Amino acid sequence: MNKEKIVFENGTELEYDSISASTDALTIGIIDGDAATLESTFREAGQENLETIKQVDAEGNQQAVHRLYDIFSQICIHIDAIEVGEEKKNLVEVTLKKEGELEARIRQLEKLVASGSGGTSEEVTALKSRVDGVEKGMESIEKAILNGEVKE
Repeated sequence: MNKEKIVFENGTELEYDSISASTDALTIGIIDGDAATLESTFREAGQENLETIKQVDAEGNQQAVHRLYDIFSQICIHIDAIEVGEEKKNLVEVTLKKEGELEARIRQLEKLVASGSGGTSEEVTALKSRVDGVEKGMESIEKAILNGEVKE
């Protein structure tokens, strides 16, 4: 029987039993998962391949896209947490933290600059411009808060 999957940017597919997303974390649950193999899968994928995680149903139809949940945070094993029929099974949960948009852009820019051949000067300039725009927007919000222009 096919199960729902998540798909990393590098094409790695991983079947899962539960998934939940919040504003700052994505948690993927696998019944009777092998914690060591799961940790290895996420760590080997690397941050770049976790930037966009597609959630697909058993037939391969895209259900959701999770962006920037790319920081491996933890893996937890819940012993006998799930009942399947009369049998109790372990639940392994992998939690990915969400990287801020600004931090992601800066990381990508630094990678391009460090590689020397990873991107054209136009790409670097465009990315730097986007980062500058976000920083200016954050400064404007901060000024507004300090000047009492923003009310709760």
